[in-house]
Amino acid sequence: MGWSSFELAIEQEDLIIEGPKELTKITKQWLGHSSVANIKKANLEDRINY
Repeated sequence: MGWSSFELAIEQEDLIIEGPKELTKITKQWLGHSSVANIKKANLEDRINY
C-alpha cells in the first residue's frame, strides 16, 4: 500500500527478496517506482485499511 518505505519494509521483514545477490541488491532498480509514488500520504487517522 506504500504506507512505509521500501527500506523499512525490508528492515522489518515485511518484504523479503530472495534470489541471486547480484539481482537482489538492485531490487529497487528493477522494480521501478509507482506512478503515484510522489503523492503525499494521508494522515494516519484518515487512512482506511491500515
